[in-house]
Amino acid sequence: MTTDAHHPPLINSLDKATPKLRRELAFRPQSFGGEACYVVEDPVSSRFFRIGVDEYAFISLLDGAMTVGEALGATVKARPDCGFTPPDALAICQWVVRNGLAHDGSEDIGSAPSRGGSVRPSQRRGARLTALSVQIPLFRPDRLFTGLRFWLGWCFSFPAVLAWLLVLGCAVCDLIVHADRVAGSSSTILAPHNWIWLGAAWIALKVIHECGHGIACKRLGGEVREAGVVFVLFAPLAYVDVTSSWRLRSKWARIQVAAAGMYVELFVAAVAMLLWSRTAPGVLNQFCFNVMMTASVMTVLFNANPLMRFDGYYMLSDFLELPNLYALGQRYVSCFTRRHLFGMRSAGPDLHGLRSMLVRFYGFASLFWRNCVFVGLVLTAATLLQGAGIVLSVVAVSFWIVAMGRRALRFAGQSTEGGRPNWSRFALVGGGGAVAAAVLLAFVPWPGSVAAPAIVRYAPMTAVRCDSDAFVREIRVRSGQHVQAGQVVAVLASDELQHELAQLELAIRRSQIAQRVHRKKAEMAKAQAESEQLRTLEKRWKEKQEEVSRLIVRAPCAGNVIGRNLDALQGTYLTKGSEILSIGEETAKEVRLSIAQHDVHAFRARHGCVLRAYFPDGLVVEAALSKIEPRGSVVPIERSLCVPAGGDLPVRKVDQDSSATGADYQLLSPRFTGIMPLDAAHSRLVPAGRRAHVALRPRESVGQHLWQLLTDWVDRRLGRKTRVATA
Repeated sequence: MTTDAHHPPLINSLDKATPKLRRELAFRPQSFGGEACYVVEDPVSSRFFRIGVDEYAFISLLDGAMTVGEALGATVKARPDCGFTPPDALAICQWVVRNGLAHDGSEDIGSAPSRGGSVRPSQRRGARLTALSVQIPLFRPDRLFTGLRFWLGWCFSFPAVLAWLLVLGCAVCDLIVHADRVAGSSSTILAPHNWIWLGAAWIALKVIHECGHGIACKRLGGEVREAGVVFVLFAPLAYVDVTSSWRLRSKWARIQVAAAGMYVELFVAAVAMLLWSRTAPGVLNQFCFNVMMTASVMTVLFNANPLMRFDGYYMLSDFLELPNLYALGQRYVSCFTRRHLFGMRSAGPDLHGLRSMLVRFYGFASLFWRNCVFVGLVLTAATLLQGAGIVLSVVAVSFWIVAMGRRALRFAGQSTEGGRPNWSRFALVGGGGAVAAAVLLAFVPWPGSVAAPAIVRYAPMTAVRCDSDAFVREIRVRSGQHVQAGQVVAVLASDELQHELAQLELAIRRSQIAQRVHRKKAEMAKAQAESEQLRTLEKRWKEKQEEVSRLIVRAPCAGNVIGRNLDALQGTYLTKGSEILSIGEETAKEVRLSIAQHDVHAFRARHGCVLRAYFPDGLVVEAALSKIEPRGSVVPIERSLCVPAGGDLPVRKVDQDSSATGADYQLLSPRFTGIMPLDAAHSRLVPAGRRAHVALRPRESVGQHLWQLLTDWVDRRLGRKTRVATA
């Protein structure tokens, strides 16, 4: 029997083989899934295996002196209900030898497998490598975590957990109170000037996260054998090897080790939230926001996600008591594919009831998520360094294609108990599926709808402005009041205008007197010049008199008064051109839409078409989309549509002095304005200022919609303006 370093000799004889277990192995009894079992620890390679009681009874007899047949007979005699057969015994022995737990009696039974032997991905957290990542072990941190356990082990005690809940609750309350401020600040977290601070927060949090795992593992009796760093798309991720937590008998202890990193990270996020909400804008405030967002959002998306083999996966598998949840799920997917795509007989995992349903769901969900993550990483890599990362993406895709090709060739040549692959069935089913997918992407319309928040406004809305610098002496109308053309709406006062008018009257009298004097003296030339001066003064007096008369402000047209806090204007000083109020006619209104960049192409396709505006009380109004502004703007079309006023548009608060438009809020991204004029009947039906939503189904297929989303995302990653925004 030939052997090599990678393929140990397999046991295939009951009477000749005398395998012997390695003396370093440790066996610990546990209860898992309501059944007794044993955990086998290989301390050299830091691997763990779970076996049943019957398997343990058989394996424990492999001492190098007893043959496989003798061990089988002794096991059946001691445990008549085990049901072991000779093929079962050979299979167990082959598994033991293949995993380096035992050696054939003819070999050096005291030798251990190489320390450089590979560790299965399911055995080591964060140890999986791809073309987009590289793992670098750094040191053995067990002594370090022994010291940290002494000083920080209390962080996982019951009183500490209560304090953790209290701090987290306070942080959540602050988050609710400052929700609009958080939304505004989040738009700048990826700004170039924030990259250094964001990177520093990321590295510090990853170290703290892994320290949480290590301290919890040491506190519960485990060991931390290795620590290092994994670079995923050049982003550093720390890792620690806490696979020794498998020796813990309680599943809740193992869950505690898996959750320790998120536990510590969320506490840091909560403290950062409390500091951020109580500090003024600056370096400390921005760093706290970086820590808060990184420690909370990234923890939920990655570490707590059970579909990825991080902390959430280990917590779920321990809670369900399915240690090989990922492997079982993928095995079911493989059996499903073999059976339905290739017509092969294939037995799935031996599970029943709810556990079987969970494994099936997890298998397909994790497969879908894994592919989504791979595609996302490839696309992200392609947009690195303004597209220079496309080389990295090509390498990753090439590795993936080669791996898939090798698996396909291996599968094509194999013959199992389920038979050989039926390639005719594969062509029929696969071809039919491909045609169905093509029809779906090319011809089936996108089932979703796009919507834009809208507001009803007067069209036109006549602004009543101040014609000169003056104080507001009196406001004679209120918002919503109907006025007639020429009705007094406000009275202004300007001592400066009155003084200028009096000075002109005095100058006119002086000019009249001078003109009479020149005529009496027969100074006709001087009298003629004074006459011209008098006409100029009288013209200026009429203009100034008209300006003074306009201090009594009258409505230019009939309609309803529109204005906020009109009573507060009394006594205030207004400059020339300042708006006092507006007047709109009840029979002339329009619906103004605020359209997002990624939806504007769908609305432009409906230009001139009749759309529906849906109001909160159930009222539906139809009108044609007559116009869409060619350029987007970050200025909201109406403040009531913004989140602080109860609307849907996220905004950030800005300083009015620094804002070119004078607005106190700005949208997080530019939006386009659409206009739907209403007829007289609908104008009377809907009051101005009412909010609505205008929804439509885009005229595009599923494939077109997905392609548009992809290209828009790539454009944003590359920092380009989208085609929609420049249309």
